[in-house]
Amino acid sequence: MDYDYFCRRCTYYDFSFDQGVLCKLTNQKPCYQDKCHNFIRDLEREQELIRDQKRIRDFQARGESNEFFAIEKKGIEKGILGGIIMMGIALIWFLAGLTAGYIFFYPPVLFIIGVYAFVKGLMKGNFAGKSKNYNPYQNPERKKEFY
Repeated sequence: MDYDYFCRRCTYYDFSFDQGVLCKLTNQKPCYQDKCHNFIRDLEREQELIRDQKRIRDFQARGESNEFFAIEKKGIEKGILGGIIMMGIALIWFLAGLTAGYIFFYPPVLFIIGVYAFVKGLMKGNFAGKSKNYNPYQNPERKKEFY
């Protein structure tokens, strides 16, 4: 029985790191089989649980778009071309900052990521985001056009 699911919605819910889910009335772990006779629904806690579940779903739905290096990951996926572009941006950014009297810390990081993308693209034969064995007729998105 999933006591956590039912007991978290009860007024008498308690939790201990040592024992887990507890009942405030008995200070023991729940042991009912089908129905708890002491159950009183806590609507405020239930709404809070619903809000937490919604936040988790929203966070998961955002996926990679909110990751710290999301743009850099897209550049790495573009293979050799993405690596060259990232190295070029890093070089221009660093030199522009240097002529203005500033040294930015991120251009060297971006340059290293660009070198990684370039080498990875060379090893996989990925020039512009497509592997050597890319077959457009096996792309599931393209299949939709024919059916």
